Amino acid sequence: MTSGDARYNVVIIAADTLRPDHLSCYGYAQPTSPNVDRLAAEGARFTDYQAAHIPTHPAFTTLLTGVDPLYHGILAHSGTRQLRPNVPMLAQRLHDAGYVSAAIDSMMSMQAGPTWFARGFDYFRVYRYTPGSGEAAKLTTWALDLLKLEQQSDAPFALFIHYFDPHTPYAPPPEFRRRFYRGDERDPANTSLRRLVAPDDPLTPLLLGDLWRDGVTDRDYVIAQYDGEIAFLDQQVGRLLAALDAPGLRENTLVIFLSDHGEAFGEGGLHFDHHTLHDAVTRCALCMRLPGVIPSGTVISGLASSMDVTPTILDLLHLPAITPDAMAGHSLLPLLQGGHPVRDDAPLGEATRQVSHGIVTKEWRLIEPITQTEHGAPIPDFQGRPRDPALLLFHRAADDTDEHNAAGEHPEVVADLSARMQRRLQHAAPSTGVADPFRHCIPSLPYDTLVERQRARAR
Repeated sequence: MTSGDARYNVVIIAADTLRPDHLSCYGYAQPTSPNVDRLAAEGARFTDYQAAHIPTHPAFTTLLTGVDPLYHGILAHSGTRQLRPNVPMLAQRLHDAGYVSAAIDSMMSMQAGPTWFARGFDYFRVYRYTPGSGEAAKLTTWALDLLKLEQQSDAPFALFIHYFDPHTPYAPPPEFRRRFYRGDERDPANTSLRRLVAPDDPLTPLLLGDLWRDGVTDRDYVIAQYDGEIAFLDQQVGRLLAALDAPGLRENTLVIFLSDHGEAFGEGGLHFDHHTLHDAVTRCALCMRLPGVIPSGTVISGLASSMDVTPTILDLLHLPAITPDAMAGHSLLPLLQGGHPVRDDAPLGEATRQVSHGIVTKEWRLIEPITQTEHGAPIPDFQGRPRDPALLLFHRAADDTDEHNAAGEHPEVVADLSARMQRRLQHAAPSTGVADPFRHCIPSLPYDTLVERQRARAR
């Protein structure tokens, strides 16, 4: 393939549960990510990239189809619904365009058998995540082997690798455990971690795993383990980049690094988990490199959605756009070329631990808790408790941690954003078949189920 050929190779490196503000290139004080930093410096970094639906299964389905979650219909993690055959995945589109494609992923080892994640790939390796095993190094070795295999063909190649780090329980390899921490994590005078966990909360200790069982009392040590997992992941990204920097590959390969969702460290009253539609959970990392096409050092503050990644890839490869286009995301190429914003707002949604939907603009975030089904049955919050149905409005510039509900102070903003959300539901109704699909959702992993699953994992 010549450097002028539009059929670039595509490599997507996906990190689970990574909040971008813990990457050095996004301003984090700790040097967690020198390799991702380099990738960002050699291409583009998006500072306001939002997951349209969380957590993992709906997030990645949206990412790899490029359509509105209401259209593809996968609204819950580990739910019973399967992706319709007439909604193609990115790998299927690339296969039809003559690509050789490979993936390394854990999603098909999870509950509910989401087999659609394998559609279109010529090679697919499934793994079941084992915390604390340093598994990312093995996955990287697999990826390097697959790259060699793919390059035996004259066709362009695509690689998707999904690292489960830095998901709970935070357990980096030993050499990373004290890289970002100086102190005594079991200091009896420092109970910052223990104070976060209510006596009637069985879930958080299970999510923390050995960190809780080993008597850690300092919250900062827990955060340092999360950062250590990022640093370990970044080390593996460096191995991949070293291979992709080879002559003949670097200039012809689109490299994308991203996360599926973030992680809450107190935002919205949630610790060490990732539901709710607060910014800490929905804001994701997104960096892209394609020498000669994406200018190096580009920083993009325009709003972007996980719906937009696949349309951007298809645009860069000069492949047919997604149809129906009314339900598809937008190509980010205008932003990459220094042009106008591609969207005024982006949708938000969740239906796994609790049910909510929302909308985010550059200035505002509106969240609507769904507390009843269409038949009036109660839908509890993520701890199984009755839920306040009040709308939540946050001013993003003045309140970046979503602490002050400004709904009562700005009724005109609430009315405008609510109308936009309603128009989205109406637009999707021919696909969903109902006026409001969120009121037909029952959480797929309610609190008791999740607690029991975590206990079984601990055993």
